[in-house]
Parts: sequence; structure tokens; C-alpha cells
Amino acid sequence: MNRRIHLFLFTFLFLLVSPLWAEPVVIGGETVMRLPAEKAQNAQMRIDQKLEAAADPDGILAKKTPNGYGVFWGDTLVVEVDKALATENKSTPEGLAIVWAKRLFELVGPGMLQVSPRNLVMPLGEQAVLQLSGLADGPVYLEGGDGVISPTADGETVVVEANAVGSTYLVISRGKAKVKVPVRVKDWAGYPPGEVTIQVTGDPAPGDMVAEASLRAVAGSTRLNPGAYIKFPEEMPAIPSVPQGDKMRYAQPIEIVAGEDYFPVKTRVEVQVESVDLEFQEPNLLLVSNRPERVEDDGVLLEYTLTDNEPTRLMYSHLNQTLADRNLWVNLYNETNQPVKVWIGSTYAGPNRNEVHTGHMAAVRFLRQLGAEAGFVVEIPPRQRFVVAHHLMNRRDLLSGFVNLQIVGEGSVRAEVHSKLAPSTNNTVGAVRLGGPFNPFKIHPHGVFAQPYFEEWIDMTQDSPTTEVPFGKSPWLIDFETGLPNTGNFGVLYRYHFVLQNTSRSPVDFEMIFRPHSGPGAGTFLVDGDILEAPFKKQGVETSLGRFRVEAGSERTVDLVTLPEASSCYPAYVTMRPVR
Repeated sequence: MNRRIHLFLFTFLFLLVSPLWAEPVVIGGETVMRLPAEKAQNAQMRIDQKLEAAADPDGILAKKTPNGYGVFWGDTLVVEVDKALATENKSTPEGLAIVWAKRLFELVGPGMLQVSPRNLVMPLGEQAVLQLSGLADGPVYLEGGDGVISPTADGETVVVEANAVGSTYLVISRGKAKVKVPVRVKDWAGYPPGEVTIQVTGDPAPGDMVAEASLRAVAGSTRLNPGAYIKFPEEMPAIPSVPQGDKMRYAQPIEIVAGEDYFPVKTRVEVQVESVDLEFQEPNLLLVSNRPERVEDDGVLLEYTLTDNEPTRLMYSHLNQTLADRNLWVNLYNETNQPVKVWIGSTYAGPNRNEVHTGHMAAVRFLRQLGAEAGFVVEIPPRQRFVVAHHLMNRRDLLSGFVNLQIVGEGSVRAEVHSKLAPSTNNTVGAVRLGGPFNPFKIHPHGVFAQPYFEEWIDMTQDSPTTEVPFGKSPWLIDFETGLPNTGNFGVLYRYHFVLQNTSRSPVDFEMIFRPHSGPGAGTFLVDGDILEAPFKKQGVETSLGRFRVEAGSERTVDLVTLPEASSCYPAYVTMRPVR
């Protein structure tokens, strides 16, 4: 610091005592030195040449010459200080050359024109600001851009607007200085909507289902560039249940990431939730995707085009048999030229390696959602694909899911289940159709089945014998495309209505029991609107599902809904018996 102060004072005093007849050599309005006219002109010319060439200021120094000392800029002698010139400036040749060299370095160090930043990488449609500095003055001139950018000079700044994806150069000129700035404009990884509206059903519509519906609606309305994908935060906003007829708004965080060619997107999408009363129709078609259960190849596992008179249930259950991670998608593709509205009730469990637990939890979630008639409505644009579910399975992971589908109004959509090794994109162009051969000794159904439900009314009194009803028992539903059976009737709903009469004078209890019959199994039951679970038990081991009291001289109906679960053995039985 002391050396800097000393140099400043020395330079200041030097300029004061410089001969009045001398002409100044100037940089950016600042005097570097004073010299006789001819020497001043020559020195000015040499300095300007160096400035225009953007020469490195580190090359400025004082060196000995044959006639004294000189101020050099690289190999160029700016001015030579002989004894006479030094004397006129009340100094020595060496001392004067050092002062002038330091003064020159001090002024050209910042350069004639500095631009910050020196290159631009910016997203499409956005603006960037370049800051100008340096010794150059006067108006700013701009060249280049090639339509990729639109630059505008504004005082000491240049505002750059990105118009198109590409690479270009912006040339900024001021005085004798010129700077070339490389500019690259990259597209965004994707374009999410500013707002989406979803319609949900259920009384109330469960919060977790509303959250899932929101994610699917946001994802379905987002345009992605090639290779980009959506990341939702691990911790999602807590969504409350929505009573029927109510509305709700919330902001859904979303992130879109891609490779180096795109800018990532991180924003929030406003979600408008409307709970509506939509008449639920019992599916008359069942789609089952379970063969091959163990997926080793990329391809389409199931596809079917359903129409507006075909309310449909889809069941899928698959295991990743490959060593690498594998994607599995469940899509709805609108093949028509008109938008199609679809009501969707979707649940799943997994992926994980616990096959029994996965199959059981899938059934629990499905029946719980079925009991609430919970779902959401989406409008699929023409020739567009809506992702109902996307799963990433690690090696040996199993997943199982259910989807209820009902077209609202008119139209048709193609349901797709397909799988590819990760990383991969969600499309079926050129994909092979998988299916695998039918094996009567393995319960792995595949296909399209009509009328996927059984229903029966059972009358009982306090004197009735034990009544046993089956599920997952023949007669099997038959795939009307191949003629092959759905062995185990997986995905088929069984509805039993026990009409319990008590003609006695005292209250009577009836007990409901679950019993695996042909092997180990678990069970899930929707009983009078409540979920009852039977844990995985060995063949023949009973699990009580509860008791139901009927008062003297009265009657009550117990409604039971169940279905065969993936990874359990069937048939199995539900027993109702009076407790004596």
C-alpha cells in the first residue's frame, strides 16, 4: 500500500512539473505522458495500435536502450527517454521511463473495452445483460446475431434477447475497440403448463389420490424435449381429502431435467381441483397383463382399444427379470382426431422384491379406492398419450397395479402396457408384442375378458349350517381373443351379500372367516364399506374377519367384495357361520 501511495504521488508531481510546451499522450481522456509534438504523435500511434490489437498489458515495462531507457509494450518501443528528455522532466532516463511505463500499465490494464461476461449461454426467450467497461468512449455499435439473438445497447450495458436455438457471435464496438462475444441459446428441457384443472370423484376424494391425479395431469400437459424427464420432489405437498362438490387450489412443484443441450426447468404449476359426482359403471371388460410375469425383453405387454360403451378394469403384475433397471409404463393413447375424456381410478404397489406383500397391498389399495369410487377425469388431446403410471423396477423387483377406466361421453382410447430397459423413452414405435406361451401349470393370465364379476345373494338364519363361498375358482373367464383361460380369475370381482336373519328371541352373532384352500395366500375384503385384511397364511389356516350381531327378530345384510390377489394361491374361501 505504501508503494502505491508513493507511486501515485510521484506520478502526480511528475505531471505537474512536466514542461508546458509538451503535448499529452492520452488514453481514454487520461494523460499517460507529455512529449514534444512529433514524439507525442508517434507514441500515441504506437499505443493505439497496441490497444486495437488487444495486446497484453503485462508486456509493458521499462528497459535500457542505447541512448538511455525506453518504454516498451512487448517488442514495440513506445518512446525512448534520453538524457535531454529526462532533464526537461526533472528526472533521470531510468526513473522517467519507469514512471511512464507504470502509468501506461495503470491505464491500459482495464483495456479499452471490457465486456462481462465474455460469453453467453442463455435460455430461449430470456434476456441477458452485458456490462461494458474500459477506456473506450463514445457510442456503442452492435453487429452479428444471425437472428439467434436481438441485442440492444443501453448506456454502459447491452441487453441480449434470445430468439432462436443456436450459436452465434455478437460484435461490440466502441471507439477504436472491438470485442467479439460468443453466444449460445439453448432450449428449455420442457414446457410445463401454468395451470391445470383436474376433476376428481369420491366422497371424499382421498388426498393421496388427488396428489397422484395432479402429478399425472401436470405430466400429461407438459411438453418435453428429447431426452428430458420430469422430477417431482421426494416430499410432496400434503393434500387433504376433497369432499364431493368442493374445490381446492394448490401449487405443485415440478422440475424438468435433461442433458447439456437444454436448460433445466424448476417451477410450480397451479392445480385447480374440482370434486364432481360421476356415476360409476361396473366394468364389463377386464384386461390382464401378467404373462410373461418375469419380463426379460423390451416390448408391448398388453394393448387393447376400448370404446365409450366398455367400462374396463386393467390388472397388471410383472417382475423385472433382467440385471439392469427396467421401465414399465401404463398409457392411454387417443388414436382419434377428437379429445377424449376418461375417468381413471388407478392404484399400485411396489416395485419391491416382496411378491406376496406387493400383491396384497395392491389389492388393499384397489378395494379401498373402489369403495370410495375414487378417481379422476382427464381429457386426452387427439393423437396424444397420457401416462397413467410409470414404474422404474430394479432387478428382481415386482409391481402390481389396478386401473379402472371409463370413457366420459364419446370416443375410444388404446390402453398400453409396455416395458423397456432404463434409460428409455415412452413410445411403442417398432416395439415387439410380448405374451409368452400359455402354461396350464402356471397361473399367469393375459388377455381380454368379458363380464369380470360374480355376484350372489345368500340367505342365512341362526339355524343355518356353515356357508362357504369361493373366489378364484373355476369356471374361469376366457380371453375372447385367444380362447385361453384366466386361471385363478385374477382381477375378477366377487360380490357376496349375506342376508342374516335372526328369528330367535336373543341376539345372534355370525362370524366371517377366510381360508386359503389350494396353497398359501392372503386376502383383502371390502365389508360394508370397510377394509378387512387377512394376513398370508398356510393352506387351510383360518383367519377370522369379524363378527356381525343380529338382534332378536331382525335382519341385516353384510356386503362383501373381494378379488384374487397376485402371488397368492387360489381358490380360497370365505365362510359365514352362526356362533352357537
